Amino acid sequence: MPWWRRRPEPALPGFTRTVGSVEWGLTSAYDFDAALRPRLARVADVRLLERHGVDLHVDPSAAAGLLGPEAWALLDPTRTDAPDRSMPGPDRATLARVLYAIEQI
Repeated sequence: MPWWRRRPEPALPGFTRTVGSVEWGLTSAYDFDAALRPRLARVADVRLLERHGVDLHVDPSAAAGLLGPEAWALLDPTRTDAPDRSMPGPDRATLARVLYAIEQI
């Protein structure tokens, strides 16, 4: 394919995927569970391990205590995924509070 017909590669593909996960995650609970929640849970898990020696999956009660009830309700690994896209995802204010809780670990 000639160079003038090629689509430009995104400058930051990981960032683009993350932004997409946030936007879709705010739109539906299904998309939040499929794309955004796993990313947030990974970040929370790493911070819990590095700063407190707590594994999200091994010691969920300690993780819940450090994250707080609102963040834990969304990040709990035993939480059931939404079955379809008809349920709304968390709103921006809730997501901001969960991000703040993760940052405070």
